[in-house]
Amino acid sequence: MRTLRTAALALALLLGASAGRAQRAVQPYTPAPRYQTFNLGAQVTGPTNRGRDVMLSWGRMLAMGGRRQWMPRLELSAGINTGRDLVDGVVGGPSVSLAHAFPAQNLALGRTTRGEPYLVAQASALGIGRFYSKLEEADAGDEGGWGFAPAFAAGIGLRMFSDEWDVDLSTLELIVEKRLGFGEGDPQLYIRFGRATAPRAGRDDDAATLAPAAVLPPPPPSNRLRPY
Repeated sequence: MRTLRTAALALALLLGASAGRAQRAVQPYTPAPRYQTFNLGAQVTGPTNRGRDVMLSWGRMLAMGGRRQWMPRLELSAGINTGRDLVDGVVGGPSVSLAHAFPAQNLALGRTTRGEPYLVAQASALGIGRFYSKLEEADAGDEGGWGFAPAFAAGIGLRMFSDEWDVDLSTLELIVEKRLGFGEGDPQLYIRFGRATAPRAGRDDDAATLAPAAVLPPPPPSNRLRPY
């Protein structure tokens, strides 16, 4: 009886492990088709008297192509301009970007983490508000008030997998952004840290990349004699 219980337990564990493996992608380090994104960005360069932008952004990203190397992204951003009064202004608006990764040029970041470099281009439509006083306007050479600024950016990034089977991504980007219109100035460097999380329903919806589920053989026919 104890042997039968042990065998039944081992079979149950085996079936559970098989079902778990069936939910994992066959190809390692392959992104999911869809992601939710969250990013924190900060301005690195620029005149100190005009402050620095610190921005949050969130949105959606797709991963397309044979190696899911194409990553179109649509996001909404909001942030502040930090200066001598801590908050000298606000900035925010929608942005669309397109990135192309190079999986063959991957980097080993520790024992299980892998990084894949990519190029990214972005276009934004930003609303900007400046809280400058008249004295600060003269010092910064920038007009206070509210305005609109189209912005274009390009740069490099690194998408990182924490291990072979985890499809969630961490991203690090260095981009140079040029704003036009209100508050126009020289191109500035931004650094952005991000996290791209695959929805639970989207992790396994690509049937071509899933391992087949374990199938149990049919039970053997009964050998018991039937009474006539």
